[in-house]
Amino acid sequence: MGIDIGRSALKGAPVDLDKGELIEAAFRVETPKKWRPPEMAEAVAEIVRHFK
Repeated sequence: MGIDIGRSALKGAPVDLDKGELIEAAFRVETPKKWRPPEMAEAVAEIVRHFK
């Protein structure tokens, strides 16, 4: 799973590490208004849940 944490959004997708390519299109969620660890962890968890 690759996660890109940006100022306006977090994006993530499963990655084929051998090929260095995304396996599926990236899923995007808005960056939480508060950048505290609990809110950031929940945003990352939302991305991971999307691909289960």
